[in-house]
Amino acid sequence: MTRKSAIVAGLAAFFIGSGAWAQYQQAKFGSTANPVGSGGRAMAWGSAFIAVADDATAASWNPGGLTQLVLPEASVALSYHTRMEGLDFAGLSVDSQSQSRSAANLNYASVVYPFHVGEVNMVASLNFQRLYEFDRDLSYTARYVNSSTLENYVESWRLEQLGALTTVTPAYCIQILPQWSVGLAVNFWGVEDSGNGWDQQWQKKTVITRPADGVVTGRNWSETREKYELSGVNFVVGTHYKLQNWTFAAVYKSGWEADLDYTADYEYAMIDTFNPATNSHNVLRRTESQKLVWPESYGVGVAYRYSDRLSLAVDTYMTRWSNYVLRTDGREINLVAGFDNRHAAVKDSWQVHAGAEYLWVLPKYVLALRGGAFLDPEPVADGQNDFYGLALGGGIVYRNFIVDAAVQYRWANNVKSERVENVVAEADVQEYMGMVSLIYHFE
Repeated sequence: MTRKSAIVAGLAAFFIGSGAWAQYQQAKFGSTANPVGSGGRAMAWGSAFIAVADDATAASWNPGGLTQLVLPEASVALSYHTRMEGLDFAGLSVDSQSQSRSAANLNYASVVYPFHVGEVNMVASLNFQRLYEFDRDLSYTARYVNSSTLENYVESWRLEQLGALTTVTPAYCIQILPQWSVGLAVNFWGVEDSGNGWDQQWQKKTVITRPADGVVTGRNWSETREKYELSGVNFVVGTHYKLQNWTFAAVYKSGWEADLDYTADYEYAMIDTFNPATNSHNVLRRTESQKLVWPESYGVGVAYRYSDRLSLAVDTYMTRWSNYVLRTDGREINLVAGFDNRHAAVKDSWQVHAGAEYLWVLPKYVLALRGGAFLDPEPVADGQNDFYGLALGGGIVYRNFIVDAAVQYRWANNVKSERVENVVAEADVQEYMGMVSLIYHFE
């Protein structure tokens, strides 16, 4: 699972109330918002794994591939991720730096048990998946002239965001024909505290000065502390069909309605240097239970085994971001467009992944070299941000052990990002992810 810590898309906007709270905060993913799976081997393929799906991580990619496993096995995967982005606000002078880091996290774990009922092959597995990362650390300072008062404004922003979404996932696969299998996985979201949502804290400081002499005329300060906790269930169904050296596969991930518990504390202070009587300090708190509708997605994949050593694969995946909505106050708000722009056109995104694997079969062990590339667009209002990626990795099979490792570089240039005074920044984003996984086969 190319997981997950880095991007500028995703939960694009959460509406915070009405009246005095008529605003929204952005809670963006720290990883790709598009659905992928787990494991160092799959990452090294460039995530082109729907039609491959032949190891213990299969349930996260395509549960229809599980019947390719003939021995009981267990797996564990660890990931590490770093994100960097630079912001450019047209017409504004901005100093910015953004980094999102996560220490080694348990990204995936599973146990797999193949069995037979008569002549029919079946496989059951139980999986833990860390699917989405929210760790971000963003700070920037913007300098501009207010168009109505002509005063100079210096705004300093700081965002700290921390959290993840994980699932516990039982899966089952049945081999209907020798060449055809069908599988089902059920994702239970938010069942453990460290993976049921995220916290974020926004701080904004503003210093206002007169253009003539630079005298400070006012200061504003605000801080928003938010907590999002969600839970829900969805399913994944996949099919896997082999025809000589070709494999054709498809997977469908259902949309789901999450129960979202939202808590926010908002604190605001305003100081007027020349009119202290207007100074103010306010503290507000809001708690809500809402419904978050997560979009459905589906993908198809093709793999070709050129020889016993060389295999190739291509996947394409679509996510229905136009159906990504928050149900609140009797309304449905598309979270890509956001509350302030909810009628904007939101495009469904298509991913494309391609990868290859080459094996060296030696007397006591097998070595593997893998590589891949992908296009991973992410939705924004009235368009999308095009992200690209490259991956490289390898593995070794020795006795009952399989160790796989991969590195991935994901980037985008001149994509839509943060907003100051109705000016949307363009960002250059770079993400680096490492993944190591271990699989053990039981005799």
